[in-house]
Amino acid sequence: MAQKESSRDKVIDLASRRRTGKGVRQEIGEHLSTVVLNFGKRLSPEQSALADEVLSELVSDMELALRARLAQGLAQRDDAPKRLLWALVNDEAEVAAPILKQSRLLEDSELIEVITKRSREHRMAITQRDGVSMAVSDALVMFDEEDVIASLLENPSAKLSRRAFEYLAEESRVTERYRKPLVMREDLPAEFAYQIFWWVSGVLRDHILGHFDIPQEVLEAEIEAMDPQDLLASGDPLSTKAIKLALEMEKARELTVDRIVEFIERGSMPLFLAALAIRLNIRLGTVRRIIMDAGGEPLMVLCKTLAMPCSQFLKVQMKLDKLRASAPRSLDYVSRLGRSYDSISESSALAVLRFWDETPSS
Repeated sequence: MAQKESSRDKVIDLASRRRTGKGVRQEIGEHLSTVVLNFGKRLSPEQSALADEVLSELVSDMELALRARLAQGLAQRDDAPKRLLWALVNDEAEVAAPILKQSRLLEDSELIEVITKRSREHRMAITQRDGVSMAVSDALVMFDEEDVIASLLENPSAKLSRRAFEYLAEESRVTERYRKPLVMREDLPAEFAYQIFWWVSGVLRDHILGHFDIPQEVLEAEIEAMDPQDLLASGDPLSTKAIKLALEMEKARELTVDRIVEFIERGSMPLFLAALAIRLNIRLGTVRRIIMDAGGEPLMVLCKTLAMPCSQFLKVQMKLDKLRASAPRSLDYVSRLGRSYDSISESSALAVLRFWDETPSS
């Protein structure tokens, strides 16, 4: 009881002397900071409010090291004086960071004000909070700072809005740093994962195929038969001839997987593309995009849909590499493709292929 009374008396005594010179004010601030940090929970509401009022006035006169120590001490306190907390939050980033990262007393509106008015370092600290809300995340993304956004994406507890995911998925086309943290997020909508798929590494492509299911509405959508006139609309004489031949073969039930593979082995690319589009009932543009991708993973999805054996898929891949005059693939790369091919199911491959065909890239 004596110690409690002593703490209260000291607050009153220090408060009464706060109008003195700067040097004395610094000393008062240091002593009062010690009281708040060590005895804050023992102060009455009135004494706590008085300490808050005085310290928020004196904090600007205190040395940076003391302000930083005070912020560190208050960061996780649920009884931290609110005015003082706000003064420290608006201090230099070195001082503000512990509170911005850890304090549960800050409201979203206050965090958004800090995001809007303070420095990049302040925003970086906010990205490391536990449970960043969608509203706060949207405000952070709006500033379009690469390191800040990357830090936000790497925080698994941060919540991102669909609008933020859509924007960042497209931005990842040119900003490589966003790709891995985006793909590794469990809350990334699948449609954006399969959009990002086209410009990420093979390892990340494998992760996408293994961890993201195509949205149910896509799987349940009725598939319309491809209109032959749509295929013939390209106007390219070579493609037109190939499409007509492939249509005749499909009508005669001769467009088997082995025959399609035979086309690429002979180097007949137009007939190979046309046969795939007709057999799989997908756009010719979708087939071209898959075949032109040098990574091999999109082709893996397409071939799996046709129930090709892995050896046949790899044979097609090597033939395409040869036609593109690509450098031979390493044994490790081929082995990874083979493992990925064996791990994906035909139904999953078909779902991915349908999704790509329904959502062609711009």
